[in-house]
Amino acid sequence: MTLFAYLPAAALRIARDLELTALDWFNGFAGEHVVRALTAGGDPDGAVDRLRRAAELDLFGGEAYQILVLRAEDRTGRVRGLVTHGRDASRITGEVAAYAAEVVLRGQVPAGVHHAGFVLDPASTVDALLAAGALVSAVPIDGDPCADDATEDGAL
Repeated sequence: MTLFAYLPAAALRIARDLELTALDWFNGFAGEHVVRALTAGGDPDGAVDRLRRAAELDLFGGEAYQILVLRAEDRTGRVRGLVTHGRDASRITGEVAAYAAEVVLRGQVPAGVHHAGFVLDPASTVDALLAAGALVSAVPIDGDPCADDATEDGAL
């Protein structure tokens, strides 16, 4: 697993709104081909095809998946987390968009423009993703999720 530090705008909004004093975000890649494709540079016109081929090589013989590990430590030092296992990022994104549209149509969010993460109920959203099959599991952990076997991808 290769980790890359990454800080998306959504994470910065969350950190600001929650008045966090620290936030770490990493994207992890299993395999070596995608990492090489992302760091190689080269002709931008062929980048999408190179990345797609690299992902296919890294996935060879397996199934696409996405594991999201959330870890939070409060001011008292208590650590809690959530580990989700999904089928793939695109499916998760699509299901969140579909669920958000349903919630808006039912009038369950305030009028106006909002970021989904700030108006969708987290538990209901996770339940909807589980029901749709985009998430295979979502396991809350009272303790450090990074020290738990729930993040293990397996071994040969």
